[in-house]
Amino acid sequence: MNLQEYNWLKEAVRTRQDPVALETAINSIKGALQAQGVAYEDISGRPKNLYGIFMKLQKDGKPLTIESLNSLYDLMALRVVVAHKHECYTALRAVQSVYRVMPSRSKDFIKDIKKPNGYQSLHETVYGEGDVPVEVCDCCLLFYASSPSGK
Repeated sequence: MNLQEYNWLKEAVRTRQDPVALETAINSIKGALQAQGVAYEDISGRPKNLYGIFMKLQKDGKPLTIESLNSLYDLMALRVVVAHKHECYTALRAVQSVYRVMPSRSKDFIKDIKKPNGYQSLHETVYGEGDVPVEVCDCCLLFYASSPSGK
């Protein structure tokens, strides 16, 4: 990625990577989990780094345009880590009680999609604060500790 591409990308993702919105989402999800009696081990969030965004677009053969960026839904991501696998589904329902779910953006790596390394989690893209897409990953401490990236 050259300097011109870096500067363009940095400006283009600025509105979709608001740290205040990310912190608000974390706090909202913590409140929903507590309201539903779900104990969590950790909740953390991060904006996807610019190089990662650039490489994802390159891998998918997409140009560096606003249209291409709008096809990415993980520019901000949250991870909810719970103690037991069955609590992943309860945590997911808590997230869904706070934020609207983006249609066709759910992945169940526990029941539906088996990863060769044994990683198990639920991924759901929701409309976060200001309707900005946020990918939420609910995973069990056991599986997160063995493969935090899911690879």
